[in-house]
Amino acid sequence: VIATSARTGTHLQQLRDARNPGETCDALGVLALEATGDEEATDAIGELSGKTHARSERLCAVSALEKVHSGASDSYLANLVDDGDRWVRDAALHALAARAADDSDARSAVLAAAHSDDRDTRLEALIALGEAHLPEASALLQTAIASETGDAKEHLIAALGETRDPAAVSSISAMIDTGSTETRSAALEALGSIGGDAALKVLEDKLASGSREDALAAARALARTGDPAAKQALLDATASASVPEKLAAWQALGQLDGDDVKATMKGGLASSDPRVAAAAAAWYGAHADASSVPELAAMLGTAAPNARGSIVTVLARLGGDGARDALAAAARAGGVDQGVALENLANMPGGRDEARRIAMGLAKGGGQNASTALAVLAQDASPEAREALVSIARGGGENASSAMSQLAQRGDPDAMRSLSDLARTAK
Repeated sequence: VIATSARTGTHLQQLRDARNPGETCDALGVLALEATGDEEATDAIGELSGKTHARSERLCAVSALEKVHSGASDSYLANLVDDGDRWVRDAALHALAARAADDSDARSAVLAAAHSDDRDTRLEALIALGEAHLPEASALLQTAIASETGDAKEHLIAALGETRDPAAVSSISAMIDTGSTETRSAALEALGSIGGDAALKVLEDKLASGSREDALAAARALARTGDPAAKQALLDATASASVPEKLAAWQALGQLDGDDVKATMKGGLASSDPRVAAAAAAWYGAHADASSVPELAAMLGTAAPNARGSIVTVLARLGGDGARDALAAAARAGGVDQGVALENLANMPGGRDEARRIAMGLAKGGGQNASTALAVLAQDASPEAREALVSIARGGGENASSAMSQLAQRGDPDAMRSLSDLARTAK
């Protein structure tokens, strides 16, 4: 046994002095990093996993024991696999499984639990073994899946995928043809976890010929494999004549990056299909940076009318001087994206003044985006915006009542006085 160091002794004392569960958990997290080989420290952590303590403290103790690599910590965790508190039991099973690949005692404890007479303990042990990527769990999981239904079956299928056992592809593929929608989705995701040529073939076939739900699940699974062939299959599917296949591929590519994906998304922004344009815009919002602003700004002038709103949204997310200038140009130019461009410009850092100037002209001139311009002025706390609303209200016309309504929504004292003056003038 290694003697307790002065440093570890200090942290042991902090654990003993803890006044509430939060302090206890903090102290456990620190002590766990130093407790391997220290019997006193390990026992202090293990004692807190006992039934006399609050669940929150017990769970923190289990998490700490997982970090302590010793036979003593294995014993404490093994004593919890049949605990009456389901949360503590499950945490102990997963802690043991996480080190089972290199720890024979931990592996034996979880495998024993996987044969337990208690169904809940047995299933959770199997799931823990699968999530720990242990191939020997594959056969046990396949046997259990055959007798389960509903959520339990789907969790087991997901765990089977996490074993990454190529030999499981055949049995998982059979579930895709015979299971419920939820089972099929879980099976397709599991194939994505396993990967390999056989799994990719099944996923590509289901992407091309499955229902909308199956196509979406297959596309997500292909994206998560990290396999270049799977990525290419998704890129190819964006041009498919099958709507479910095409849309599933566009959505799944949102998880991926690379010049090839970016080139595809650039084309998608200009698509006349609003669903494709929206998927491309979402990709740019998540993956693009300021270097994309010039090409996106140029696309505003050439994209299909129903795609411009998506480009405007992406530019607003990216921000910066170039994006702000592009939105200002779109807001001044008119067209179907004018209102969206004006709203986004007003909400961008540094865009409020230009948005106000454009909104003042639009509101006074009337037209289809006058209401948007009035709303932008109403949200602008500047005296110039208030005076513009007063001027429009005083001038009469189709937007006078809307301008008065927007003044009322501002609610500030100056706006209220302006409304009072307008009311007196009207009399």
